[in-house]
Amino acid sequence: MKRIIIICLITYFHQAYSQNINVHPNQELNIQTKFSQYGSLFENSNRNSPMLSQFNKGQKCVVLRYLGLNKYKIKYKHWTGYVTSEYLVINDEMRLVKKQYEAYVAYEKNESLESSPIKMPNNDEKIPLKVPKMEEIKIQAPIKLIAELIEEDSRLTDTLIKTVEKKIESEPKMDCRYLLNETDVFEGTHIIRTENYKVSDDLQIELFKKGNKKYVFFNFSGDLGCASSYTHNRSFVKIYLENNDQLTIFHTWDMDCADFSLKGMLTSSTIAKLKESPIKSIYLQGTKANHLIENIMYQEFFMDTLKCID
Repeated sequence: MKRIIIICLITYFHQAYSQNINVHPNQELNIQTKFSQYGSLFENSNRNSPMLSQFNKGQKCVVLRYLGLNKYKIKYKHWTGYVTSEYLVINDEMRLVKKQYEAYVAYEKNESLESSPIKMPNNDEKIPLKVPKMEEIKIQAPIKLIAELIEEDSRLTDTLIKTVEKKIESEPKMDCRYLLNETDVFEGTHIIRTENYKVSDDLQIELFKKGNKKYVFFNFSGDLGCASSYTHNRSFVKIYLENNDQLTIFHTWDMDCADFSLKGMLTSSTIAKLKESPIKSIYLQGTKANHLIENIMYQEFFMDTLKCID
């Protein structure tokens, strides 16, 4: 009776195990990550492979395939090559892929063992014979892998849900929200001013238009001194885009020393470039200090909202 129960348990876990194998060794992936340190991208996964390019810490890449043994096929800029895990920031998706890959390999190995031919005594003929699982494999490892996969998948799902909720909560996109959208009765000019859009934890940006002139206001919560338009100590914002463009916007309004609020004019060429690519980082320069913001929550701000002042 005990043997029958054990065999039933093994069959159950074997079926559950096979159903949780989602990553085939040749399956193409599309996982966004970054490099964790300076290193080199190689043409293939061999030890003596030619080098394709070099990369720096923090630069973005896309994982295309996990090869096992902590080796990854990635796409970096226009190159496709290979690196090991020590050069990558390993995120939850990559951890799950690795576990699923290992589970697949273990499953295939077990299937191979079960169907391997056994040579009978005094006979050269090999007869395919199922090897009893109780005698050839330990079921503890597959069961543990299944439990880890379920736990990892659940944790990844929770993380993704929280990320989506945070983005929705922080800033609804593709939405023009106005503080002002009216015509000045005295001057006869149309005035548009959007609400503050939260771009990072300590930076909000709004757009302003009066007649044909367009402006952008950077409202920073930290202390950088004043926002000055004087040439000897002029405040500015430098915007770094994902396509490697760099745009500088100078403060063009009166001196502002209450909170750091830099107000700069938007030219047609600047607007065209801002619409082409997401924001990578923003550098703020006040009269007393400067600050670089790399954690941009709303990278598509300009791409989404510049239409609001057209």
